Amino acid sequence: MSVRLSPSSALRNQISLHEAMPELDEEDEKLVALRVVPFANQLVSAQFSVNHAALDRIAKRASALVFVIGLLATAAVVLMSRRSEVQLLALNQALLKESRTDGLTRIANRRAWDEAIALEESRRQRHGHPYGLVVVDLDGFKQINDQQGHQIGDQMLQTAAAQLAAQLRSTDLLARVGGDEFALLVFSPTPDGLEDLVERLRGALAKAGVQASIGATLSEERATLDQTWAKADEAMYRDKSACAGRNADLGSISDRDAVSQATTPVASESV
Repeated sequence: MSVRLSPSSALRNQISLHEAMPELDEEDEKLVALRVVPFANQLVSAQFSVNHAALDRIAKRASALVFVIGLLATAAVVLMSRRSEVQLLALNQALLKESRTDGLTRIANRRAWDEAIALEESRRQRHGHPYGLVVVDLDGFKQINDQQGHQIGDQMLQTAAAQLAAQLRSTDLLARVGGDEFALLVFSPTPDGLEDLVERLRGALAKAGVQASIGATLSEERATLDQTWAKADEAMYRDKSACAGRNADLGSISDRDAVSQATTPVASESV
């Protein structure tokens, strides 16, 4: 936009200003120094012309600016959406893991166990890879709960879970499948390796002061999952019966020793 003043000499200096507008006071002379000039129709005529090329450039720049702002806004929305998606995925994974974790012992629960053992049985049927199934049942747990309280019972379960987990490989699975019952899924073991694991489990529990009955079996080619589970249970109950028999024998020996000590005469000391 351009402005042309006509006539060009109308406001050139103070004299012409006073001549044009004699009604100005002396105080108004400072307007000229400050470049503040009163316009009057009879003194100045303005002629305007529009520069279309300049307007086009301004319009293009404005459009480009709007486009860039739109891209930035879209990118911000996408980033926020992606962040929300990642957070939602992490939350879902945490909830999924929590739904398959025992709240007290922080190992796998029965749901996770059922899923894992079914998957492993399916893998065995397809590829023929055997797995080991170990069942651990804590001895005297009900009596401990009844006589010493549930807090002591909970501590016993946590101790047992920690000791069992310490003996497993990272590829194996430990789960709490009942109140005082644990199960272990051992991937591709050998018969000797499974037997050695049972002895390590028994020793670790005994060292921690936890008595337990343990049964183990290897999966067989023509056996179903239920049959394999039943076989491990049978081995565990045989171990429980043998343990009860050993404890009864130890109790009888202790009783006989106590009676013998009570009936043995004490030798008198000579004076």
